[in-house]
Amino acid sequence: DIAADDQGRLIIGDFGNSESNTRRDLCLYFIEEPHPSAGYTSVSKKVFFRYPDQTEVPSPVRNFDSEALFYAHGHAYILTKHRSDTGTTLYRLDSEDSGRVHVLTRLESFDTRDQVTGADVSADGKRLAVLTYTGIWVFDAREKEKWFDGAIRWLPTEDEEAEAITIDGDRLIIAADEGDGDLYDVPISSLRVVRE
Repeated sequence: DIAADDQGRLIIGDFGNSESNTRRDLCLYFIEEPHPSAGYTSVSKKVFFRYPDQTEVPSPVRNFDSEALFYAHGHAYILTKHRSDTGTTLYRLDSEDSGRVHVLTRLESFDTRDQVTGADVSADGKRLAVLTYTGIWVFDAREKEKWFDGAIRWLPTEDEEAEAITIDGDRLIIAADEGDGDLYDVPISSLRVVRE
């Protein structure tokens, strides 16, 4: 996944861990956002991390894969793609120092009913959109970093190839299909209210 921070940098997640959960080099790349006509760019920082609750490599619990990254409140956040169950766990990267492996801070979990493939947060950090292979979730936080405790909306989807999502203003969620390159505009108001 890819996200933008509040310093004009792009953050690229290199944290795919497949079914085996054997990777020890999970990292985020920070790069200065290049001009669209630039022929190349370079990595300004590479930040390695590990999950605090992964005690074995490979892990017998296959919940340490990820495809979802977003930036809010001055931090990068990662949502896991569980292969042992239908949930996801939210983690925060507390430091961007290079040269060491950071232990993520585990925040909260939620049963998304399928594997998470993408995420995005609103500009004010209050609304979180999460995409799975079979649905779109929208969480409205009542307090900072407590997205799963607030209002929840959900909509089932039929396109199991969708793996990227963004919030465009307060009204639309746009999901990009990696298979055919399709884009879908989905009004947030069309999602079912799960909890108010």
